[in-house]
Amino acid sequence: MGYKPGDATKGASLFKSRCAQCHTLGEGEPHKVVGIALL
Repeated sequence: MGYKPGDATKGASLFKSRCAQCHTLGEGEPHKVVGIALL
């Protein structure tokens, strides 16, 4: 069982289009209006 390896390029594109409006990934980056930093 388990998961297949992910596709980092597709994941980055998905994050930019669906998550980055509210969330950041960088440690120490300021929070956006709604979401928190995810790392």
